[in-house]
Amino acid sequence: HDAIDRRTKVFLADNEVEQEMLRRDRKWFIARALERMEQK
Repeated sequence: HDAIDRRTKVFLADNEVEQEMLRRDRKWFIARALERMEQK
């Protein structure tokens, strides 16, 4: 049971990191898109 608990915590931590990376990518993507729109 302990091992499963530990694995779940690691999985959740990895998922949080992934979510943070996606959030950063989205911010970068939006910033790029806005820059492109302003250039037109």
